[in-house]
Amino acid sequence: MSLPSLPTELLQHIANGIETLETLRALSCVSQRFYAIFNPALYHQDARNSSIAPGSFAVTWAAENGNLALLKKALSYGAELAPSSPPQKKRTVGPSLWEKRCMMTGRLHLIKTDRPDHPLCIAVRKGHGDITEFLIVDQGCDMDMLDQLAYPLLSVATHYRHAHLIKFLIERGASQMAVDQYYGGTGRSPIHMAVVGRFEKGMELLLDPKLHLDSRPSYEQMNGALLYALLSDMDLVYGDDQKNTIRLLLDSGLLDGEGRLDFSFRQTIDSALRTPLQWAVEQDDIRYLERFVKAGADPNFPAATDPWETVLVQAVKLQNQDKVRLLLPKTRRVVRTLALAWSIKLWSPDDEKGRNIPRILLQNGTLPDYEPDDDTFLRSGSRNASSQCTLGIEYSEELTDAPLVLAVHSGHLEMVQLLIEHGANVNVRFYELLGNCAVVSECLSLADKLGHLDIAEVLRDRGAVERDYEAERMAQFEGWSYNRPTESTQPNPARDESFAPIPE
Repeated sequence: MSLPSLPTELLQHIANGIETLETLRALSCVSQRFYAIFNPALYHQDARNSSIAPGSFAVTWAAENGNLALLKKALSYGAELAPSSPPQKKRTVGPSLWEKRCMMTGRLHLIKTDRPDHPLCIAVRKGHGDITEFLIVDQGCDMDMLDQLAYPLLSVATHYRHAHLIKFLIERGASQMAVDQYYGGTGRSPIHMAVVGRFEKGMELLLDPKLHLDSRPSYEQMNGALLYALLSDMDLVYGDDQKNTIRLLLDSGLLDGEGRLDFSFRQTIDSALRTPLQWAVEQDDIRYLERFVKAGADPNFPAATDPWETVLVQAVKLQNQDKVRLLLPKTRRVVRTLALAWSIKLWSPDDEKGRNIPRILLQNGTLPDYEPDDDTFLRSGSRNASSQCTLGIEYSEELTDAPLVLAVHSGHLEMVQLLIEHGANVNVRFYELLGNCAVVSECLSLADKLGHLDIAEVLRDRGAVERDYEAERMAQFEGWSYNRPTESTQPNPARDESFAPIPE
């Protein structure tokens, strides 16, 4: 007697004795009669297996593929559904190199785990809103559970860019305080993951107080996300996208209040340190810079910043007078003088945008000359192997010569007169690169050499003295007699103490 010819009661008895789901499924596909007999047995057997790992295959498949009807059918046959995910098995070794790479690049789905995911975690990862809502609202599953990689559901929805699930979870009260607890992980919060993924819509939802006032990121989470965004903003690949994420963080109101925003990130040890002030000075909208300066941001931090990257120098390079005025009061002396040097180098009489910056700097107490000890700071981070001069050598970002030297070199009589009026030393010396040698020179010699006769005349009238430093050095070495220019030929000479007295 063939199997299809058996009576229904006998087929049902056979179905109850079959334990493998594959066999029951195969028999269910033979005919409509077999489907009516063996399909219920298939779901009953699947329900009996749901109490042990890996759980109900029907429930898992339904969550994976977004089939709510099948999920309800499996539950109606008695499939068990835990209210939360099982605890992650404790690891005795750290993450492998492959796991670390997956975590750093966001490819979390490629990491192999030792346990199956909860159906709710699967539904959130796949973006099935109807199943997510059914499991949380109707089945009472924990919306703050962790998935198999120990990421909370809100972080999972953020990572996979499911804005509708972020909105639903926040409205239901999901906590943003939960962070990933994967062994060797970074402890990232949902807002941090949104910043990492440059998911602006997700950021807006996570920061929206209208969804759930008590479910917003903490200050520490915001500060960590801001730090990542500021450092990532230096990568030109991100472009304006990352700038928008920074603005969303700053405009959220969660970093407001006295002492709230960490302008220095002193708790970090990242060598690529970048502060909010360094970001704000580059923005077209000056209100960020105004806000940071008013709140007490230090324009001199970090002290290890290369001279040409200090915020006041950046403002001068942008030729923005309003930003210069904001940063000037709290900037230290040597940086002010360096900013003055840059303003002289960039100055043009036809440039209305930045032509008043040198005057603004000098009128607000900027000294026109460097002090002897400033050389260490000016040459920090320098690529100039000779460590002597920058005049005549092309390092576009480096500048160590005195403002008056730069004004004379550029031939700007107006700037020369302005600097002298504010006390610039007309006999300031500098190193000029001639061939492979750096020789000492001064402004008067430079003006004569370049043919700036009007500037040379002004310098002489103010007491500039033309000296032959090479002859002086030879005289000092050999003990020769050397006659300096007399006061009768050069009125009001300024004494230069930088060299030892010449023996008579």
